[in-house]
Amino acid sequence: MSSITIHDLGNRLEQSLRVRARENGRTLEEEVREILKATVEQHMACETKLGTMLHQIFEPFSDLELEIPERAPMREPPNSS
Repeated sequence: MSSITIHDLGNRLEQSLRVRARENGRTLEEEVREILKATVEQHMACETKLGTMLHQIFEPFSDLELEIPERAPMREPPNSS
């Protein structure tokens, strides 16, 4: 498992992280790990293109055959008089 060191967070950010970790019942390291994990997962979820996403949604229905009804002739346009 790799590790990283982050320098110069600033007192305000570090204190905010400590408070957030305490509120969530985690250590500072666990809290930062969870924040990074959630952010990366969210970013990865957004990388899916719309077409791919639609294909994944509708793929289970790919063998479904729908009957296409006959088209009726076009109606006459309304008379503007």
